[in-house]
Amino acid sequence: MNRVCISAIVPVYNTPSKFLCECIDSLLSQSYKNIQVLLIDDGSNKETKDICDLYAKKDVRITVIHQENSGPSVARNTGIQNVTGDFLTFIDSDDVLLPDAWEKAIQSMERLNADCGIYGWYDHGQNTATRKTVTDELKIMSASDAVCCIAADNDACGGGYPWNKIWRTSSIRKNNNGKIPMFDTTLFAYEDKEWIIRTLDGLGNVVLLPQVFYDYRFVPSSLTNAAESWEKRQYNAYRAYDTILAFLEGRNKKAWRAAVNFYFYFCAVDTYNQYRHPKWVGIARCRRTKKSLYALCKRITCSDLDKPKAKLVWIWVQIWGLF
Repeated sequence: MNRVCISAIVPVYNTPSKFLCECIDSLLSQSYKNIQVLLIDDGSNKETKDICDLYAKKDVRITVIHQENSGPSVARNTGIQNVTGDFLTFIDSDDVLLPDAWEKAIQSMERLNADCGIYGWYDHGQNTATRKTVTDELKIMSASDAVCCIAADNDACGGGYPWNKIWRTSSIRKNNNGKIPMFDTTLFAYEDKEWIIRTLDGLGNVVLLPQVFYDYRFVPSSLTNAAESWEKRQYNAYRAYDTILAFLEGRNKKAWRAAVNFYFYFCAVDTYNQYRHPKWVGIARCRRTKKSLYALCKRITCSDLDKPKAKLVWIWVQIWGLF
């Protein structure tokens, strides 16, 4: 057995049996054998519960925790409260991890004394698969710079996804008064990005690995795709970025500015698209989106925006928002 242990938190909710079994099998067949797999059953049906319990009976490295349906963030928090490993990672219950992922990532983290390791993934849509790498060659960077990248983009430095990252738990606890931060359960859009930014803040180095180790598979009934309506997710995404800005302000000016520009862009694009097609979304939603953009513009200054076009939009919104 390997000397150190990795804890993998797997929120499970009515995952199709084929995908759930393939996911768990991919964890148990890792070349890195000293593992703790935490299957957090979030109020699933009997078939899903029985699969989790059956795996736990077969392998002592698996712990199953059953709870009432409360959403993926609560499930991840339940897992966090039961972590015993030296390293921590998250897996979606319908995805697959390649066989030597943990071994290769932990080796690099140990050799470079990194607090977080990030690797690439295959993004499987309904009919296509895209290979997404985080770097062309092994790269080490500060956690502060990684926060800037993640705040400014959905895919840079592995994006705001929890399943392609491994964390050194001792470093996280040392940085957070002995605890691992919990997910904000009021968020259901960008909640993982918000957690990652908050957890990275104050850590040391991050290592980016050129390998692709994770299969992110599109399943219509998955936690993400079965979540709130797109409209609710839109405004919750704004709330998440408001939370991210509040956290970064005064801590990391560069990352705060990166988050501002990313947030401003997608909020402005939403507003533009909705006012182009008001009959599709309804005038009430158009006005609500406009109000969100106006509130963001009142929160920032024109000089906080990097692109000339964005600055012009900011000036226009200042005038338009009054009407």
